[in-house]
Amino acid sequence: MVKNDLTRDMRAPLTPYGDEDGTFFKLYLADTGIMFSKFGLSAATYLEESTRSLLSSDFRGALAENYVMQALTANERRMFYWMPETNASRGEIDFVVQTERAEVVPIEVKSGRNIAAKSLKRFIGEAGSPYAIRLSEQQFSVTPVEGSSCVLRGVPLYAAFCL
Repeated sequence: MVKNDLTRDMRAPLTPYGDEDGTFFKLYLADTGIMFSKFGLSAATYLEESTRSLLSSDFRGALAENYVMQALTANERRMFYWMPETNASRGEIDFVVQTERAEVVPIEVKSGRNIAAKSLKRFIGEAGSPYAIRLSEQQFSVTPVEGSSCVLRGVPLYAAFCL
């Protein structure tokens, strides 16, 4: 299991969020195969395009996030997830990392073709990050973010190990 703490920070240094009600975090399995086993599924169900759509979008999203967490952990990245202080039910950023140069970089994970990310746009607008990363089924790309100096780097899910 890998623990990913919540942070409310948008600038370095990133710190875990906690209040009088406790600590907030997500747990990820150390191996995506465990997820399939837990739900009694064969990995072939996901790997075959003809049956992938049978799986719920929530499961596919959790699987993609779990895979990215494994890649970030293998690269010894300290990461957090982020939710806005107000209206916490209105989205989150899957991963937020801090570079050695004190840059705060949001990382959004999308498991399907729909890559809209309202929370990512909100974070970029408020945090002043130099760049953001969106992992998805799409290929590599670099897109300027309208209204900011930030660029959105599109990275295919298969390349998560490069982060």
